[in-house]
Amino acid sequence: MARKKKKTPDILQPWLAFENKADPTESSEVIEVYEAEVIAAQETDVVQQSFDLSHEKEKKLFDIADSTKKDIDKLTRELSDEVLQNGYDALRLVAMAQKFAYVAKRIEDLLKKHDSVIRELQTYGPGGVMKAGVHLTPSETAQYIYDDDPNWQVLNENVKEAEKARTEYQEQMKTAPIKGKEVINEETGELMMVIRKAAKKGGPCIKASIK
Repeated sequence: MARKKKKTPDILQPWLAFENKADPTESSEVIEVYEAEVIAAQETDVVQQSFDLSHEKEKKLFDIADSTKKDIDKLTRELSDEVLQNGYDALRLVAMAQKFAYVAKRIEDLLKKHDSVIRELQTYGPGGVMKAGVHLTPSETAQYIYDDDPNWQVLNENVKEAEKARTEYQEQMKTAPIKGKEVINEETGELMMVIRKAAKKGGPCIKASIK
């Protein structure tokens, strides 16, 4: 029974082509092709190893139940460094972080203030309980009611008017020319004030929205 011939790996094809060449004048060209294939394969392997390493750390982000704050700081720092140094998809990681934040907020909205969850925590007493490395303790929220005091009502109205005036003034500062905007009294024609243009500072950033 004839033995089945093994398929030659793609990376060796240029080298075998060179060995089977009858015309020696083409040997240097084939060697260059082979060397280029080998270098490309080695670079691809290095990139893949880097991707695999980053991917493993990325998966650890989903399993942080037993991690301390220090562990999480270390993991996120290492992962971020590898992403920036080795060309991994940093935008994908940023997008995932946005989802983590959304998941955390949704859990808090749905469970943290739920009566049954609070009652369960209270069964552990004032010292609370450790869960997944986080100390949860029962607490109280306090909300003071001020609006039944007439003096407070007057102060509150003054604050509202002042905040409205400040907002309107800020809008004028945003649109004022570089030299400033003169405000003239329409009745007297006198200069009342000069609105200075607001300085603007900032920089490029990423806006993320989960679809």
